[in-house]
Amino acid sequence: SSTKAFLIPNSRYRFVIVDDSKRGQGLGKALVSKAAAYAFDKLGATKVSLGVFENNPAAAGVMNRWDFIVSSGKRPRVMIVCLGEAWNCIEMELLERESQ
Repeated sequence: SSTKAFLIPNSRYRFVIVDDSKRGQGLGKALVSKAAAYAFDKLGATKVSLGVFENNPAAAGVMNRWDFIVSSGKRPRVMIVCLGEAWNCIEMELLERESQ
């Protein structure tokens, strides 16, 4: 019998935002790594997705190095209104087999 109470095929994280004074210390990568491991190992997710703002190429680079790819879904790029400004957001995803 399965020890998992339910299966969540996809786990979606809206955004990971790190304070400017803490950038470059690996906190974003650590947060995403722990969240993805939890989604795959504990929740039974087969895919983790998140949004990366186009004006933050460093974050997109981290996600690419960690094997996230631009989403193959219908809307790989979306516009988000944040702090009264329109920001373009790239949807990225990591499949379970890629996280191993």
